[in-house]
Amino acid sequence: MSESSASLRKPSVHPHFEGLTRDWVEGKLPLDYREWSRVQSEKNCSEVWLTLHGYQQTGAYLFEKLKPAVDEDQILISPNAPFPVPMKEPTGKYRLGFSWYFYNPDSDAYFIDMEIAIHSMVELLKKKGLESTPKRLIGFSQGGYLAPFLAERLKNVIQVVGIGAEVLGQELNSQEGGWHPAYRVDGVQGAEDPIVTLERSRKSFEQAQWEKGKKRFEGEYCVIPQMGHGLKEAGMHELRRLLRLGKGR
Repeated sequence: MSESSASLRKPSVHPHFEGLTRDWVEGKLPLDYREWSRVQSEKNCSEVWLTLHGYQQTGAYLFEKLKPAVDEDQILISPNAPFPVPMKEPTGKYRLGFSWYFYNPDSDAYFIDMEIAIHSMVELLKKKGLESTPKRLIGFSQGGYLAPFLAERLKNVIQVVGIGAEVLGQELNSQEGGWHPAYRVDGVQGAEDPIVTLERSRKSFEQAQWEKGKKRFEGEYCVIPQMGHGLKEAGMHELRRLLRLGKGR
C-alpha cells in the first residue's frame, strides 16, 4: 500500500486541544538523512535497510551500528525524525534530538500522531526511486513502535525488526482491513531494559503474533541478557543475524 500527498489521513487531535481543528496545509518539511551504499545506482540495489531511531536521538545512532553490516548491493538509509526536540545537557548546553510523534501515556492519546512521520518516509523512498525495492525496517524504541505502522504503507516490505519496543498489535489490527503482515516481524529486547520492560515487550509480541491460535506472522523474539535500553554487541550480533534471514527474496 502506498500513498500520495493528496491522500494523507486526517490527523488526530489530542483531547487536550479541545476546540481546535487540525488540518493539512501545503508546504515542505526538511528531511535530513544519512545514506550508505556501494551501488552505482538505485536500480542495482537488492534491498533497502531503513532505520528509525529512538526518541530524542538522531539517525546516526543506528546508522553507525549497521553501516559495517551492509552488503555491496544494499542501501542503508537513516533519517532524522521530522520533529526537532531541543534538549538541555547537564553542562547547560543544548543538543538537538528528534521525535517521530508525540504520545501522552497518561491519557493514552497522541498529541501528534504517526501520520506526518509515515508520510515523510513514504515520500523520501518515492523521491529516491526505491518504492518497489525490497525493504527491511529497523526501529529502536520509539522507532520500533512506528516501524510496523510504516510497513503497512510501503510496498515490498520483507522484514520489520523492533528493538526495545512493543508491538502495538491491537492498534495495528484496528486499522481498516486488520493487520495481516506478509513480512517477518522480529524483536530484539534487553533483559534489563528499565524503559520498555522485558515483560511488556514480550507480552505484546506474543499477543500480536498469535490470533485465535493461528500465527499472524513469522518472526523471532530474541532476549539479550545484561542488555538495557540500547544495543550492546550481543544485541547487534542478533540483529545482524536476523537481517540475514530471507535475504535475496
